[in-house]
Amino acid sequence: MLQGKTTPRKRGATITLESVLAMLLGLSVSTGVVYVAQIGNTPVYIGYAVGIIALLVLAFKSPAEVIHSVEKIDRSVAVFCAVVAFSIVPCALYCIAGGLPESALETVLKGFVVLFSGVVVYIVSIALRRYVKLMIAGVSVGLFLNVIFSLIQQRAFSLGSYFSLYEYFPQEAFVLPAQWGVNMPMGAHAIYSFRAQGLFLEPSHMMVFFVAWALIAFVATKGVIPKGILALGVLYCSIQSFSPNLLFILLEVVSLLVITRSAYGTTTKCAPFLEKRLHHASVLSVVVVFAFAVIGLVIFGQSISGAIQQMLSTLGDLDPSTTMDTGTLDRMSAMTSSLSLVLQYPFGGGWNTESIILTSAFGTESFASHSLAIRLLLEVGFVGFAAYLWVMVRHSAAAFRSSDGLLAIAVCLAVVGLAVAQCLNGTTLLPYVWLLLGVAKAMDISVKEKSSER
Repeated sequence: MLQGKTTPRKRGATITLESVLAMLLGLSVSTGVVYVAQIGNTPVYIGYAVGIIALLVLAFKSPAEVIHSVEKIDRSVAVFCAVVAFSIVPCALYCIAGGLPESALETVLKGFVVLFSGVVVYIVSIALRRYVKLMIAGVSVGLFLNVIFSLIQQRAFSLGSYFSLYEYFPQEAFVLPAQWGVNMPMGAHAIYSFRAQGLFLEPSHMMVFFVAWALIAFVATKGVIPKGILALGVLYCSIQSFSPNLLFILLEVVSLLVITRSAYGTTTKCAPFLEKRLHHASVLSVVVVFAFAVIGLVIFGQSISGAIQQMLSTLGDLDPSTTMDTGTLDRMSAMTSSLSLVLQYPFGGGWNTESIILTSAFGTESFASHSLAIRLLLEVGFVGFAAYLWVMVRHSAAAFRSSDGLLAIAVCLAVVGLAVAQCLNGTTLLPYVWLLLGVAKAMDISVKEKSSER
């Protein structure tokens, strides 16, 4: 504990600077489209900007607390960042030997800037550890915004138009659902069946965000009706996204139920709390969801029927022998091709150089491995991949150790689910990933600080 540090007073409903920063930080990470700048082809998302601003504000107000938070960085994160920093050495050697173009070094340095921005989000979430629930509340609002945005997108699609932020934030790989014949903005990738994507580049990106935060938001949200609306919104987007990532969300929910159920009758401190919360929340949420489903069928029965028919026809078109939508097959092919290069870069070819490595090996057309595991192997080698796994294991355990009832279990499961989804989807260390890790670490630190105070 820092010298001169006093026990925080109960603030109640008082709005403080820290509470506002926590809410904004949570809200800012809930988009994969909005950004404030670009470093090369890499967008600097608004979550990074809010994290940096928050760090500067906290440093001005309480520099000792910021220093204390930096000291609390988990050792696994420090080791991973060290391995990433070392990756510039093999990159330089490959450049000298002609295995990679000289531009690879510049790409590594740009990647360091983005990585540093992510670590800032991690540090700020630790510094704001007394406001974890407000950070989660901000993310929950972001979840609702993604649902609302998806509903507007679907309405525009049904009217023969489109609704998107592409004109304001043009990025590569931006997917835009629109009916055949609709004029599309130059550079956007059109898909001709509606798929919910919210405030993200494509449906799978939004779904990985849901894997990371939907269960946490549901557990942390107070009130049966808000819980029911959130559950319905996530279910709607998950179905309309046609993403297999829905499986990870379902596995998280089932795991939560199994873990909490197994706590019944035990003598653990949180068992009575888990039993009470799980029983009431489960029963009431099911009732609310059922009520909304009945009302929805009565009011929107025709639209829902059309959506189901469209979904079934789209799923039928996924037959590999007849489909014109080869996205899934292309991803699997990219994974297989990228994996064949791993042994050529045992220590990695340099952080952020995946596209350069793949382009050098397979031609001028740049593409991705679509797997974070393969990307890490290519960029930072086997040591870097092991270091990242250690990060995820340490932070899932940290959340579970916090003994904060259902929320602790939800955060633990979210870290594990996110790690698996990243390996199968290629989602990198985006702001919401750093915030999730920071929240897991912050919960553990808060418990230790409370114990030391007692």
